[in-house]
Amino acid sequence: MDLTTLFTGLALNLTVIGVLVFGCYRRRHSKVDLMLSYIVLNIGVFGAVALLAGADGGVALGMGLFGILSIIRLRSSAISQTEVAYYFVALVLGLVNSLGAHVLPLALTINVLLLGALWALDRGERAVKRRPTETRRITLDVVHDDPDALRADLLARLRTPALSVGVEEIDYVREVMVLNVEVDRPRSGATKANATTGDALYAGGTR
Repeated sequence: MDLTTLFTGLALNLTVIGVLVFGCYRRRHSKVDLMLSYIVLNIGVFGAVALLAGADGGVALGMGLFGILSIIRLRSSAISQTEVAYYFVALVLGLVNSLGAHVLPLALTINVLLLGALWALDRGERAVKRRPTETRRITLDVVHDDPDALRADLLARLRTPALSVGVEEIDYVREVMVLNVEVDRPRSGATKANATTGDALYAGGTR
């Protein structure tokens, strides 16, 4: 791979990962650590694949790609499936722009398809109509077997309806349940009030 092709692919890759993170993800989600992960993963995959491709070895490239994919461990219990999709797209963009830089029209087409699909699926009509959301990891000092009772308890504690509730862990010995709760993201003017409410929630059995 000559330097012109390499730098062309790198420029394209940096552009699309910027659009993915700051144009798609940041507008809809709020986890800054994941934004960093997407960028680092994408650039790391691009660099590793570019080096392997420069070795001109088909077997070496295949084994290298297998090694890259095998060390990436996504914990779906800690992040949402939507965020897993962002991980996947960030990874594939790095592969496409590194291997496909010499076939620029094809690489551009795949980039547009990936970004367009993610934008459409994560920024659909329902998402546009409602405020941005955030996911909170909450530990309750009580185990609810009734979903309605659980949502009522969360409403009383969070002072806002839960849009979705995922149960991560239930411990009947300690009477504890760990949840991933999606709620509307508070407005910036309500930050101080929310911090005070958060202190009260921790004292009441959540963290």
